[in-house]
Amino acid sequence: MTNQGDGTDNTYHLPGVPWVSFFTGTGVAFHGTYWHNDYGRPSSRGCVNLTSKDAKFIYRWTRPEVPIGTPYMNLPGEGTFVQVVPSSQ
Repeated sequence: MTNQGDGTDNTYHLPGVPWVSFFTGTGVAFHGTYWHNDYGRPSSRGCVNLTSKDAKFIYRWTRPEVPIGTPYMNLPGEGTFVQVVPSSQ
């Protein structure tokens, strides 16, 4: 998972992050998280941390469909509309 080349000042490169689905142009994404299991609490730079199973579901459910062997697709305006609403606790 990387945001290198997207014009942000805070670039990152995190190899091995599973099922990444970016939903902003600044590198914020839904993605699997193997390094913790404390879901539902803010803990990153805006990403939505999910179990790998849930991240895989989102990745396969949203558009555009990414062909096997294609490491990255960027089709602004052609993906599935996503609205992230904070929970009221």
